Amino acid sequence: MQTQIQQKLEVLSISYEHFVHDPVTSVEIGKTIYKKEGIDGIHVKNLFLRNKKGSQHYLLVVLADKDVDLKDISTKVDDRKLGFASEERLWKYLQVKPGSVSPLALIHDKEVHVKVIFDEAIFEVDKIHIHPGINTESIVVSTQALKLYIESIGQSIQLIEI
Repeated sequence: MQTQIQQKLEVLSISYEHFVHDPVTSVEIGKTIYKKEGIDGIHVKNLFLRNKKGSQHYLLVVLADKDVDLKDISTKVDDRKLGFASEERLWKYLQVKPGSVSPLALIHDKEVHVKVIFDEAIFEVDKIHIHPGINTESIVVSTQALKLYIESIGQSIQLIEI
């Protein structure tokens, strides 16, 4: 786990369970690993997006089984033509590699440039498991603790229905 993320969780007194596992490279592989390892919590996918001009970036967190219509998301966040951001942009803002995108990585966005969007259904459950900066590890935290973490680093969360 990235030290900065772990330290922030500890400063906030957020309790979590930590797991080391095989790399999660897709939703389907993740489901298999999480079931095999007995990792609790909902499974999400994290999409790092940019607008048409590349002037605004978004971290979209949705339940793993939901289909994402980027045109619909663009309308809901009132921005033009969202698409996937490059690996270089991902590293610039969140300092993670593809496959390791996570709301925990927002700690690296010192300028609070990335807008955070969550599927509102996520906060209807108690626990979530997410990567702490690398796709061979997962932590389980309460969804309310994750919200506290995100807000403590100066971010706000936009909730949308997906």
